[in-house]
Formats: sequence, structure tokens, C-alpha cells
Amino acid sequence: MKNIFFIFLLLIAILSCDDDTIVYESTGQILGLDLAACPCCGDWLIQIDGEESLYQFIELPEGSDIDLTIATFPLNVQLNWAFSTGACSNHIIIEDITL
Repeated sequence: MKNIFFIFLLLIAILSCDDDTIVYESTGQILGLDLAACPCCGDWLIQIDGEESLYQFIELPEGSDIDLTIATFPLNVQLNWAFSTGACSNHIIIEDITL
């Protein structure tokens, strides 16, 4: 009887696990809009993992609860990202983000 009860508790624990949990690989600070006038300028600036390099992104992923139009910068975030395949080498695509 103890074995059946233990197996039952184990099954409940396994089935109640949240598979939608996102693990964020990086931390960053969104610094605001890049106001420079150049071909690869004008988007949002972000510093990732404390690096000296600044990256730019055009938009946040759909469903993000962050509103950049009313945010106070710098804005500390956790994110998953990848380099953009476009012509600008400092542009990234933000895949997942949270405050």
C-alpha cells in the first residue's frame, strides 16, 4: 500500500510540473532609443551581460508585457536573443524577455 501511495504522489508531482517555464540566458539593460542618424541607427539600444558593446533591436516579442513608450530607462531585463541576419552587425532579435 505504501508503494502505491508513493507512486501516486510521484505521478502528481510529475504531472503538476510547469513545462512552459522559460529559462533566460542573459541579463540586460534597455537604455532607450538610439537617436543617431546613420543607416544602422535609430532603434532601441540594449547592453547585454554587462558587455561594453551596445546592441540594437527593432521590437519586443509579441506578448511581452513591457511597454517601451512609457518605460523609465535604463530598464533591467532578462532575455533570450540571437543576432539578426540583416546587414547591421549590431542588431539582435529578442526571442523572450521579462523584467
